[in-house]
Amino acid sequence: MPRCEKEYNNPLNRRFHAQPNACPECGPQLILVDPEGNQVKCDDVIRKSADLLKDGAILGIRGLGGFQLACDATNQTSVNLLRERKHRPAKPFAVMAAGVEAIKKHCTASVAEIKLLSSPQAPIVLLRWYNKNIRHRDGGCAGFKIPGHDAALHSLTSSSFA
Repeated sequence: MPRCEKEYNNPLNRRFHAQPNACPECGPQLILVDPEGNQVKCDDVIRKSADLLKDGAILGIRGLGGFQLACDATNQTSVNLLRERKHRPAKPFAVMAAGVEAIKKHCTASVAEIKLLSSPQAPIVLLRWYNKNIRHRDGGCAGFKIPGHDAALHSLTSSSFA
C-alpha cells in the first residue's frame, strides 16, 4: 500500500480524504509522446515541450478540460499549419502568455485589459498585435490569456517558453 493511501485513509492525518493528494509514487505523471503515441525519453518534459514549441512544433497538451493545441504564436509557419489543420483561416486563436510583461512584448493593452487578464477569472482578452513581423488574417487581433491557478501545467510550459 503506497504511503499516500495510508494518509488518505487515516482520519488523524491532515490528508484524510484530501482529493488532491498527489503522491510522487502513484500520483500524476508527465509524459511526452510522439505523433505515433510512443513515449519520448527526456529528463524534463516541460523543458522539452518548450523546446519543441520554439522549433515550430504543434503540441497537444492534455489538461483537466481535455486537450489544448499549442504552437509558437510568433512562428507564422506554425500558426498557418495549425489554422489549416483546424480549418480556422481567420478566427482569432487564444494566445497563452507567461504574464503581462510577455504580452506587452507583442500587444498594446490598456489598464482595464491588464486588470482583466490578471484577475482570478483569467479570461481571454482580445488585444491588438503591434508586432509588424507577425501577420494575422483576423485584423491583427488575438485573444490573450495568462494561465490561471487551475492550469499549472500550462503555466509551467508558458513560463519555460518565455
